[in-house]
Parts: sequence; C-alpha cells; structure tokens
Amino acid sequence: FDLVVRLNKSLPIAMNMEDFIGYRTDILYNSCYSDSGQNNISVNLLKNNNVKYLRASYPPISVFKQDIERFKLHNRSYGFPFGHIDTSYYKSIVQKINTRPYTGTLAILDILKYDIKVLYITGLDFFKYNYHSSYGVRSHDEMKAVRNGPIHKREPQIDLLRQLFLTDKRIKVDDILESILLERYIIFYNRIIVQFQSYFNYIFSLITSN
Repeated sequence: FDLVVRLNKSLPIAMNMEDFIGYRTDILYNSCYSDSGQNNISVNLLKNNNVKYLRASYPPISVFKQDIERFKLHNRSYGFPFGHIDTSYYKSIVQKINTRPYTGTLAILDILKYDIKVLYITGLDFFKYNYHSSYGVRSHDEMKAVRNGPIHKREPQIDLLRQLFLTDKRIKVDDILESILLERYIIFYNRIIVQFQSYFNYIFSLITSN
C-alpha cells in the first residue's frame, strides 16, 4: 500500500504482532485526548515509529481543545507535520448521526475526501470483539460504554459506513467488517433461502404424489 494509517494507541506495535498487522505507520489518527491516559503521544514516539504525519481525529473544540492546542504548542520546536479534522465538517457528521463518532469513523470519512484509488479497512469491528492484549485492555463495562453509551453510539456509525461501503467502490474491507456491515442483508438472504426451500419442497411433494 502507498500509505498505512493506524488509529489512536496502536503504537508502538508489539514485535510478536508484526507478522499479523505489519509494522509501518505513515499516518496516525489520534484523538489527542489525554484525560484517560490512553492516547498520550509525543513527537519522540511518532519519530521512533517512523510516522510521517499526525492527524487529530477531532477538531480543537470541547474536551479536545486543550490537548490539541497543547500538542500544537509543544510541536512548534519540532516541526512535526500535524493537522486536525475540519470543525464544520465534524459538526455536520455529528448532526447527521446524532452521536460522537469514533476515531476510526472520522478517519475513514476524512480519507475519503481525498482523491484516492482504494481504501482497504482492516481490524475495525466497532467494538464487537475484545481487544488484543498488545493493544490495550478495556473492562467489560468500558467496552459496553464505548459500544453504546452516553458519548458514543455505534449503530448510527455502522449504518453510515454500510451506506458508504455499498455506494463507494473505493472502499474494501476485511471479512469481519464485511459481516458486520452486511449482517442485516445476510439475515434477510438466509430467510429468503429458507422460504424458497420450503416452497420447493412443497411443490416437489405435490409432483411426486401425483
């Protein structure tokens, strides 16, 4: 791939995971929100992992403003490439899905604004499964809150990405994310198959009985 993008606290990558998820990180999307201690980042961390660009996944408003401004101030002496999501664009997304988007959702939407050939998405499951231990551990209650809590609601984000996946040919996803996005369609398809099979068996029984 021309560019490898990772999210939040994915760095540094554990050595025993490199065979599975690679080692390159060209762009890091990070919330830059340090209140929980989960996304503390530094220029040294970025340089040591050969990151070329840091993108704050939220604009400098609300709870993110102080941390983003602090990083910008700290970064001036280093000159590390840094930017953030456009404020008005972010607000339009929040208004559309009526919840605060995840970093992953915002990264996807932000990248699709550019003239890219393809965006392959892997390792994103909308918090359906547990984290790998090398990435960090969340408690059951924390996972529940992130899935559908007072701050984030995942279903509107899945609906939004599903719509993009079905209409934007640039988007390619791994098998797990595809099953999440197409779950409703798969259930509907299976029901149709069952109904068709029942109808076929009924017709066949009528033919053979005659």
